[in-house]
Amino acid sequence: MTILEVSGQLLENTVQKMSLSSVLLCASVFTLTLGYLSKLLFRQQQHAGDTKYPPRIPSSIPFLGHAVAFGRSPIEFLEQAYEKYGPVVSFTMVGKTFTYLLGSDAAALMFNSKNEDLNAEDVYARLTTPVFGKGVAYDVPNPLFLEQKKMLKTGLNIAQFKRHVEIIEEETKDYFKRWGDRGERSKETDLFCIHQDGRPLNDDEIAGMLIGLLLAGQHTSSTTSAWMGFFLARDRALQERCYSEQKRVCGEDLPPLHYDQLKDLSLLDRCLKETLRLRPPIMTMMRMAKTPQKVGEYTIPPGHQVCVSPTVNHRLRDTWAERMDFNPERYLLDNPAAGEKFAYIPFGAGRHRCIGENFAYVQIKTIWSTLLRLYDFELVEGHFPAVNYTTMIHTPHNPIIRYTRRKTQPQQ
Repeated sequence: MTILEVSGQLLENTVQKMSLSSVLLCASVFTLTLGYLSKLLFRQQQHAGDTKYPPRIPSSIPFLGHAVAFGRSPIEFLEQAYEKYGPVVSFTMVGKTFTYLLGSDAAALMFNSKNEDLNAEDVYARLTTPVFGKGVAYDVPNPLFLEQKKMLKTGLNIAQFKRHVEIIEEETKDYFKRWGDRGERSKETDLFCIHQDGRPLNDDEIAGMLIGLLLAGQHTSSTTSAWMGFFLARDRALQERCYSEQKRVCGEDLPPLHYDQLKDLSLLDRCLKETLRLRPPIMTMMRMAKTPQKVGEYTIPPGHQVCVSPTVNHRLRDTWAERMDFNPERYLLDNPAAGEKFAYIPFGAGRHRCIGENFAYVQIKTIWSTLLRLYDFELVEGHFPAVNYTTMIHTPHNPIIRYTRRKTQPQQ
């Protein structure tokens, strides 16, 4: 019998002869003892032979591990782990081992890896297949998924963007007509449908790809747009500078926006970039280790869920000056992050980089150009929303904003 089996049998025999309070005390002692023995065993395994595994955050809670602490405040948890253990750290949650790669150098492992080594499908398929359906996205082999992304990407080009700007501007105006002059608010594709082998996409594949495109683009862009609104509402002077930029670039009478003008809205662009730094839509990107992975002095064994957090990378103390400040001007200055390839990754990197990055910039800059021309925004009693970590896309918690229609309105 193993030491765990012997301990369990002794505990069972003893419990039958003890009071409830004694049982609870005994269980506590047993749990702590088991945790200590497990820690000793892990240390022996960690340095067995020539293999050195990543440092592991200890936990005395069986199965759950750090799930409660991580779920309550994941960014604080990871930042504390980085300070104590360094850029590579492992911990358990609900029976699984997660290894986080924190910082640009460590994150390079994920973004430079091959899919057969760090696999995305093994992690995301169970999340996306019930929503998108079978036969698309992470439910298919990676080469087929890349082919599907290439089909979607045909509609994300400059020729299409030029048409989209006019459409987005008109839809934004039509939607916000219902807002009236003032108030407070609390809410936030053309395809080549043929495979490379000549086989046409079936209806399920087309539907699944469109659902995936909608969900991947709608929730992320709407959340980023909402956060950008709160940052601008908090800094009224910055908001007015963005409004003045609209007049300087597009004309004093604010005629309809054109695609070619977007690139000259440099301040608005920096505001969006800074919003994505402090509030990237996705907190964690994950892969499943299929083969041993070397990162620095450590070896990550197969079976670990390997993760990178854009949110953590975007605010590391040794990379970003005044890391928690919303400062669009930082991109005009010498910034340590500029020399680190994966210090800024709101759209990911590598083979799984978001294909909608350029469209997101066009879409959000067009929406906020329209809103800035129509309204002045301010926080309600200084309320800046906290981050809602209970959802996959980190939305503002209890969002509410005050708006007033500008006296000077843009041309129709």
